[in-house]
Amino acid sequence: MSEHKDDTTPETPLPETATDPVIPVDEAVDGASSPDPVVAAAYAPEPEEPTSESDDPELTFEPEGQGEEIQLYWEAVRAKARIGRLAVYMGTDLSTAVAPPAWSFGDNPRLADELLGHVLSGRKTGTSTALVEFGEEPLPREGELSIILDGAGHPRALVRTTSVATVRFDEVDEAFARAEGEDDLSLGSWREQHETYWRRVLGVDALDPATEIVTERFELLDPRP
Repeated sequence: MSEHKDDTTPETPLPETATDPVIPVDEAVDGASSPDPVVAAAYAPEPEEPTSESDDPELTFEPEGQGEEIQLYWEAVRAKARIGRLAVYMGTDLSTAVAPPAWSFGDNPRLADELLGHVLSGRKTGTSTALVEFGEEPLPREGELSIILDGAGHPRALVRTTSVATVRFDEVDEAFARAEGEDDLSLGSWREQHETYWRRVLGVDALDPATEIVTERFELLDPRP
């Protein structure tokens, strides 16, 4: 969740035992030093803001027609979620003909593709989002389904949320860092990469150790080659 979710639909969005490590407030990360060059480049600060919507490098697909593609994907994989055509979806009055929320990881196509690849390989079973990024949107809930999009906005995976917890940045533990499936899977790397990311998207000079983070675990129901 975004971590970084870039939600592309107006529908309802998705989407550990905490330790208490100490993170000095004044040790801000100026850039990623990841051994994975793709991840490091994706998390690194953007050079400058686009001057207009047409110049935005994130707009790599046309919204028109995307909804139809997502709907077709949902029709194809719905059985894997064990939801019948006449069942009630998510405890609401909506039919299962309505696709669940669709979103991509991160804030740029390259990061979206990199993290999606980790999901499809089974390496990534968790994601995290700064609480303030949700704004007025509801938080993800256990049992919710999501369609994960690639960097071009195409549906590539169906996942189900298995657990959700809100913790401080400095309470994220080693187990969750491994579940995120990024870089070398260590907690130190997780903190470095995510501080760099959230400093960029939140527009802050340093991330407060007390910043609330929504941690989410999920299971992969359908990988689309």
